[in-house]
Amino acid sequence: MEEKLQIVGIALCGLVVVGGIVAFVALRPEPVSREPGTNCPVAGPVGVTAIYVDTTDRVEPVSRADVLGKLEDLVSATEPDEMVAAYRSSSVGSAVSPFDPLLTRCHPGDPETASQLTQNPRLIRRRLAEQFRGPLDRVFRETLDASEADASPLMENIQAISVTLLSRGRFEAVPKRLVLVSDLMQHSEHLSVYRGVPDYVAFARTGSAAAVSSDLREVRVEVLFVQRRQHEDIGGAMELIEFWTKWIEDQGGQLDRITRISGLNAS
Repeated sequence: MEEKLQIVGIALCGLVVVGGIVAFVALRPEPVSREPGTNCPVAGPVGVTAIYVDTTDRVEPVSRADVLGKLEDLVSATEPDEMVAAYRSSSVGSAVSPFDPLLTRCHPGDPETASQLTQNPRLIRRRLAEQFRGPLDRVFRETLDASEADASPLMENIQAISVTLLSRGRFEAVPKRLVLVSDLMQHSEHLSVYRGVPDYVAFARTGSAAAVSSDLREVRVEVLFVQRRQHEDIGGAMELIEFWTKWIEDQGGQLDRITRISGLNAS
């Protein structure tokens, strides 16, 4: 009798072990297929954030530190599997062609909510630092140290980002955001605010306005506004901000906020 009980006990233990293995396999999430380099899901990201840094004019140390801090906070607040694409000013004179981001990365996951049983929080934490936050921070620092330029085709650059990323069909069903780090001092053959901020309604009727139009439908826009002494020369920053607010809305975008960057930069 005792021998039979031992056999039954061993059998029950075996069933418990097998049941635990089956449960582990059942609960373990299916691995996500990812694109090499970007770490983005092959099926597509859950959201897209394009960050454009205007490097036309020098950003002084105080403002630079504030920009980097705000961009770090923004990147840290992204969702798992959200794509972040980093851009900087691109032009040859006043001409702009579609251009690629400096870096594209997807958020690898949240180690704080990862399961100790079915996932690897330590590995996710390392990927978050080494493959996402770290590379983006380095790109932003290098971008803010870039050489100054004669032209500042901000609208044209936004148009290029819209054409190559934000208005693409593969991202139609996911949230999209555009973050502009800029003094908003547009200066190109189509429009220059260095001569003063034009009346928006009058500008919107011109061929130049049509030439720089962008598809920002379903795109939420945030501006990190770099303050410059030259803003006073054109009648103050508020008139410039109002002009850009109307332009963004006219392109179908939703302006979430404009945040003034600390410090006053030279023209």
